Amino acid sequence: GESAWCYTFTESDTFPMATALGCLLILSFVTVTGAYVRRACTFEELPETHNCGSVWSPNATFLYTAFSRAIWSVSIALLLHLCLENQSRRGGLTAIVKSVLSWRIWTPLAHLSFGAYLIHPIIIFIWKLGGSEKTTFRLFTFLMDFCSITVVTFIFSFFAAILVEFPFGSLLRPQASRPRQE
Repeated sequence: GESAWCYTFTESDTFPMATALGCLLILSFVTVTGAYVRRACTFEELPETHNCGSVWSPNATFLYTAFSRAIWSVSIALLLHLCLENQSRRGGLTAIVKSVLSWRIWTPLAHLSFGAYLIHPIIIFIWKLGGSEKTTFRLFTFLMDFCSITVVTFIFSFFAAILVEFPFGSLLRPQASRPRQE
């Protein structure tokens, strides 16, 4: 018989997919609202006496740090399992998620994602540490910084792909074998 760890969702995939999406949304919300509520502390400041650092208790910070990445990874794995396992099924929440993930807009972003992964720490470092004033968290400022950093990162990633990744990719691609004409 099948063991529990390789169980496939044959009856209804709505609950597992809703669970995976719910975990991803909750973790995203908790990260943005909890971890970035106040500004970062300087070396001279303490969260208890100054208006800086996280508003979470040390126990909540520990639990978030210990489990958030594991929950995120399991949720992504469950989402992918459901999307790949149910190839022949129609309808339901999995069909909607598969439809969104199969949009053609993701293809160019996927080609640029590795370059963006390499470039974004530099962009964030320059963006955030290049300023001379203290910043406090405001939702509008956070969203504008997020959008601006994302756009600048993908622009630089595009240039890196055009100048480095695509030329080296074409050099490393094996040439098609053609019969010699004599």
